[in-house]
Amino acid sequence: MFNDSKTAKVFYCFTFFIFLLCSEIVNSQNTFKRDNVTHPIGVLAQNISNRIPKIETPQPDWQKIAQEDKGEIGNLRYAVPSNSDYSTLNAGAWQIAPDGKNVWQVALTSSNAVGLALTLESVNLKEGESIFVYDPSMENLLGSFTQKDLTASRKLFIGFIKGGEVVIEFSTSEKINTETSPFIISTVWHAYGPHALSALSFGSSKSCEININCTQGSDWQVQKQGVVRIRVVAKEGVLWCSGALVNNTKRDATPYVLSAYHCSDGYTPEYDLWGFFFNYESPTCANPSSEPISGLITGCTLRAGGRDNDFQLLELSSKIAASAAPYFCGWTRDTTTLPQKATLIHHPQGDIKKITSGTQAAQIIYISTNWANNVVTPPQSHITSPMSIGILEPGSSGAPIFDENKRIFSQLHGANLSTTDTCKATDAIGGRFSRAWNAGTTSSTRLKDWLDPINLNPSVFDGEDNTALNNPKVTGHIISASGVPMQNVKVWINNDTALTDANGVFSFKSVPLATDVSVRFNKPDAADNGVDAADLLLVRRHILGITPFTDPIQLFAGDVDNSLDVDAADLLQMAIYSCFI
Repeated sequence: MFNDSKTAKVFYCFTFFIFLLCSEIVNSQNTFKRDNVTHPIGVLAQNISNRIPKIETPQPDWQKIAQEDKGEIGNLRYAVPSNSDYSTLNAGAWQIAPDGKNVWQVALTSSNAVGLALTLESVNLKEGESIFVYDPSMENLLGSFTQKDLTASRKLFIGFIKGGEVVIEFSTSEKINTETSPFIISTVWHAYGPHALSALSFGSSKSCEININCTQGSDWQVQKQGVVRIRVVAKEGVLWCSGALVNNTKRDATPYVLSAYHCSDGYTPEYDLWGFFFNYESPTCANPSSEPISGLITGCTLRAGGRDNDFQLLELSSKIAASAAPYFCGWTRDTTTLPQKATLIHHPQGDIKKITSGTQAAQIIYISTNWANNVVTPPQSHITSPMSIGILEPGSSGAPIFDENKRIFSQLHGANLSTTDTCKATDAIGGRFSRAWNAGTTSSTRLKDWLDPINLNPSVFDGEDNTALNNPKVTGHIISASGVPMQNVKVWINNDTALTDANGVFSFKSVPLATDVSVRFNKPDAADNGVDAADLLLVRRHILGITPFTDPIQLFAGDVDNSLDVDAADLLQMAIYSCFI
């Protein structure tokens, strides 16, 4: 797979930004359902849509772009931005629709583009106001966008629409405002080049890819619910990556998504515009004739990331609706054994969800890896897993690599692809989850702080679905005074019992809400964890004032009769129970 030099050269990697032309169905940001408005008012009123003012948008520096395309970016770039400043105050025209609403429209054109997308800033939509974007023939329609779709930064990313012309339409029942605009069109994205049209997300992956609902994915129907398509937006362009929801030890359904660092490495990401698409898949094994509807959450915050292990952990801007049936994937950072086979669930080329798998053991890469974007990752930071069924493509980057126990042990960085057979199975290369766990010295460089907020320090942690995570429950963590987890402690909550596991964790499900509960503990085995002669001596010294207790745990443990004081009565009871009379 690698040559004999001191660094390994990966023949192909998914490092480059893949600027994809996307004709996507836009859903309400957090509700996972389409808006009831299905047509723009201006289209229904032909006398309005026939009089839309047109503006030729500023063109990017195509000569500079051509020079850049000869370098590392190459022919994988499909779109570039140009700045604009269009609003209802300086462009377009107002008309009155048949239903009495005020409608503003403008058509933006680009003579060199095969598709256009828009970024809107300073968006301030009121109840009942909406935005649509469409082409003149109405073959592609995006919207409606309402106040529910806005991010905290008041921005909207809308696109892509095929062709060199898009119409943006805003409708309101309010009086026309001549002093302020409800939004500013700040960026126009131009899709260009001979490969742009073939880069459409839906149906763009190779025919040898395997849909997640084929036979090969029958054992992965739970885990697939945690895999998402990620639309990455940066000041320099737009790309597709893959990622997965991951569980944390607090089990509170925090929407953390694990993906690859190189999806935004070297660029200026606009995290508030990133899009996360759920359930973007074919309902059957066959490719569908029309694009499936998926749920969308817009916006995230970068919590941690690192180039060496090629990982980034993102927190979505909002909780995921139960209707999306999300699954929070389990993970392993165990370094004592290597996975014996690997499975990836991913969105190649931003297409619908696919599955790729292998039957051979993963191997640690013990030499440096030299990637095609001139990034060098250090020895033992990555792992390689031979694939035998299905392939990998750009857009698969960041996809979870699961072990045979269906836990994530890596996230996809790249692959060794055949130069003669593009449908030949490949070796998946990914950053090691175990190395990212405690990398660096701060919470922004490692996974531990976010995925283990209660310091359980597990080597493996299982996944859970949204139903399990949202059931009323009580969990706890029992440790000794020195911080050692205590296993097999019997815990009572009312009349229910549970034993602590190897990490000292106990859990009760279906605990009634808004009620008081009684919690008791008992550890019948391991006498050295109980009261002995040394403990009685410590209590005597406390009572006599020789060495008073200052540790709250000692004061609590010594107060056997719950009198809020450690005294001779407590000493007597401890002596009786421990048989040290």
